[in-house]
Amino acid sequence: MAKGNLTVLKEQLEEIRGVVPALKDEDLFVLWFLKAYVTDRDDDARKAITGASHDKGVDAVLVDDRTKIVFIVQGKYRRSSMRRREQRSDVMSFAQLAAMIRAKDDEFNSFCTALDPLVTRKLRAGRERVVDRGYRLRLCYVTLGRVSAPLEAEARRVARRGKGPELAKNADLLLFDGRRTLRLLDEYVAGVAPAIPEMELRVEPGERGTPAILSRSDSDGGITSWVFTMAGTDVADLFRQADVRIFAKNIRGWLGDTAINREMRRTLMSKEGGQFWHLNNGITLVCDGAELSGKVGAEVIRVSNPQIINGQQTTRVLDQAGKAASKASVLVRLIQIPPDLKDPERIVARVVQSTNWQNKIQPSDLMANDPLQAQLERELRKLGYQYLRKRMTKQEARRAGGSKDSFLVTKFELAQAVAGCLIEGLPLRVGKEPLFEPGLYRRIFWSRDPFFYLGRYWLVDRVKYVARTAGERKYSRWLVQYFAWRQLEPVIRRFGSRFREAGEMPKKHRKVVGALDTVIRVGMSAAWDFYRASRPMLEEKGVKQFFQREHLNEKTLFARFEVFWRSGRNRHRRRFLKARQAFEDALAGEPRHQTVRVKAA
Repeated sequence: MAKGNLTVLKEQLEEIRGVVPALKDEDLFVLWFLKAYVTDRDDDARKAITGASHDKGVDAVLVDDRTKIVFIVQGKYRRSSMRRREQRSDVMSFAQLAAMIRAKDDEFNSFCTALDPLVTRKLRAGRERVVDRGYRLRLCYVTLGRVSAPLEAEARRVARRGKGPELAKNADLLLFDGRRTLRLLDEYVAGVAPAIPEMELRVEPGERGTPAILSRSDSDGGITSWVFTMAGTDVADLFRQADVRIFAKNIRGWLGDTAINREMRRTLMSKEGGQFWHLNNGITLVCDGAELSGKVGAEVIRVSNPQIINGQQTTRVLDQAGKAASKASVLVRLIQIPPDLKDPERIVARVVQSTNWQNKIQPSDLMANDPLQAQLERELRKLGYQYLRKRMTKQEARRAGGSKDSFLVTKFELAQAVAGCLIEGLPLRVGKEPLFEPGLYRRIFWSRDPFFYLGRYWLVDRVKYVARTAGERKYSRWLVQYFAWRQLEPVIRRFGSRFREAGEMPKKHRKVVGALDTVIRVGMSAAWDFYRASRPMLEEKGVKQFFQREHLNEKTLFARFEVFWRSGRNRHRRRFLKARQAFEDALAGEPRHQTVRVKAA
């Protein structure tokens, strides 16, 4: 497992190198960590890198004004995981940096004397936020090596030292050893990136004599849970602070104006707003770590890497309700799943599945966080596509990171395109959701190459376009797209990039698109003749019933069509072959001087 993860990490670093080729491996490693854990803004991550030789262990400084945290990172890129033990002097020297950031001016200036000017400027900017504006300071020591538990505890105590309780509370050291770094990589690959380093959950006071927080520890599994109440405005604020990142492990996106969401909104806006706690299931969060602070009646739970895995609709409705949310109290369940547990993601997945029942779970929801889906989302984004792997509104998808110029593609559209080219008429017979049940899903989604899906997607898109003006011939489109893919797959694979461009910009690639439309029209004409030749056997069936009957599958309908295609009754075969050649020539940039015309059948 470790070797595979290290291979994936190297692939991620090489991908970043393609964008920032001047960086050394160590700086690439730090840049990847910033993208995976700290910020979703690539420019901010790149600017945070110091890249200096005289840095005293300061490889990056990132000031996050949104969360009011200053991150200082030291990275140790090793060639193996958990083999080399980190030196005590390196870890402790880095931990002592927290005291230096908060030291008196003359002491801090003395420390900066031998530093690279760029590092000094970045540290001064971070120091100003921490000392003058009360920002929290987080030192991140990131390595693929090992760090003993006693050394980590000692280093954290050193980083937390301060002259007052506020200074001590506002500084901490986060240590990522090889195991935790590779777990972060798993989450990054799965699309849960960047993580949310830290948030505060404000607990509503309990009634007199009643504890505000109930807790339970699982001694066998190492999991600790808390149950408490938060004000509706504080729950909404979690979303305002972190945006959609707080829902990264949720299996769905924002569902919009559903009946349940309308009812929640109505309750908040009515006199019943104070009863929200009794009428709503509340929210469930998971986190890596949790620390209770504050005094009785004003408790705060500070959590690291929090995720709302159930209750996205509740949180978003509270955000939309504005001042009306102040009337509501919300039941909160917090589950701490330490990162050093065996297979923590499996535990999280089970909790996600078990707690998301207020809005019905579909098979496609359960596959939304499949690593392959997350990878497809990233790969398609590079090509200018916004891929919707979670159930959400299209407006929400745009808000989550798509640009106005990107092509919006849902996982259902990809699944139906691949399935329709895999088995004739399959999406028509089984519908959308069964395509995401384990058996069919693994047959449809197995390739990591985005062109595998886009070739089929754009072919099916063109078949749909031609079918709109094909009269009754449109009912043959499932048969025709399956047949056309079998005939054109070698050509589309050979010229994959240009075929994709033709689908994206049909006006610019008129010859390619026109030749493909001719292929499809000839195929539909042949399918029409096939239907008329079959009518004596099925006199009572109209054209729609003939092509769409459930029991007519690839073993009957397409097999019979192939017999017809090879027979003397098929008058379209020669024209189809000419059209196919014209399509190949157009893709190759060598158009022939003849025009292929299609007669009306």
